[in-house]
Amino acid sequence: MPTPVPAGAIRHTGGCLQPVLLRGRADYIDGGTGELIHRYTTVHEPGGVLPIACKTRRASRCPPCAEVYRADTYQLIRAGLTGGKGIPATVADHPCVFVTLTAPSFGPVQERPSPDLPTPPERRHLPARHRPVLRREARPR
Repeated sequence: MPTPVPAGAIRHTGGCLQPVLLRGRADYIDGGTGELIHRYTTVHEPGGVLPIACKTRRASRCPPCAEVYRADTYQLIRAGLTGGKGIPATVADHPCVFVTLTAPSFGPVQERPSPDLPTPPERRHLPARHRPVLRREARPR
């Protein structure tokens, strides 16, 4: 049974529609001495859980998180083209090109025909390398 998200938690997750609910504790230990520096636990949080934004990029899943991702991406690209945020302004003098690269399709190389699936009659006269690869139907989830 899902744990209900407390009303104040929505503000902490930036309006995320499907926050990840964390439960447990974190111990911060000094690596040199082994001494416990700080311990955080969700026991004292509302509902006993700490909601964290899902941070998805898909607007169909969570529009508020997708908008944060879109805005961050815009700022990164803008800084890379015009400078700012630690990037020198001299980058604006350089030419820029947006290139989209797509990996080649290997098609039937990665799919093997199943021996228990029959070859359609209209394809039996063809050599095996020219026959289409028949895939099994996906299992229901």
